[in-house]
Amino acid sequence: MWRAALTHVGNLAGWPLMNRPFSQVIKSIENIEKVKMWRYALTHVGNLAGWPLMNRPFSQVIKSIQNRTTLDRNKAFSKVEVH
Repeated sequence: MWRAALTHVGNLAGWPLMNRPFSQVIKSIENIEKVKMWRYALTHVGNLAGWPLMNRPFSQVIKSIQNRTTLDRNKAFSKVEVH
């Protein structure tokens, strides 16, 4: 079941969270920058392709995704110029 869910992670609009749709929950959150960061990360994970997920423990899959997104995030933030 979780394997199928990974392909739908990027589409957050209809996901229930705290018994409300995701789009309603983010309107009530004060730290919108944190929401934007999580939305980017989940969208990125949802778009990953070509990873051999079958026959691997779930913990290894999550660790691989965490490592990949951390590396990509660090690359993206290292390109930001300081003014």
